[in-house]
Amino acid sequence: MAVGDTTWYSNLLAASGQGLPPARAGLGLCSRTAEFDLSLAGLDLDQDDLIAMIPMPKGATVVDLVVSIPTDGLDDASALSWTVGDADSTDDWDRYITSQTTIGRNAGGVARLNNPAGVGYKFTADGVICIAITASATTTGSVGKVYMTVLYTMDA
Repeated sequence: MAVGDTTWYSNLLAASGQGLPPARAGLGLCSRTAEFDLSLAGLDLDQDDLIAMIPMPKGATVVDLVVSIPTDGLDDASALSWTVGDADSTDDWDRYITSQTTIGRNAGGVARLNNPAGVGYKFTADGVICIAITASATTTGSVGKVYMTVLYTMDA
């Protein structure tokens, strides 16, 4: 994973990259949900930072993805913007959700997969779905948790 100055980790991941589910074909529809706690000490979301949310196994095909931002948002003012993408063999930082400038700016909300490139994307290597900060927060939010849920198949 690269892009950023700092990478923050969800409850499913540790700095060592733990948390990858077993890659087994024939599992049908699967889901994973991760949470990221905004009250972490020292949290400062700057441009090019990543929040590594959900580890994905090679062969997983994405069906849908949802991000829930808490009421107070990721930014206590109105500067932050973010996308959702992945790091695998072909990193793409907005593969699932393109630039969000309303949800997260001093307000919560829900963002869903909105980029056609992400529907049916099949991981060609183990990877991680991440929130990429594309414009720095004025003052990073510090209340609540960010949740991400991904639906995927392991049919092949």
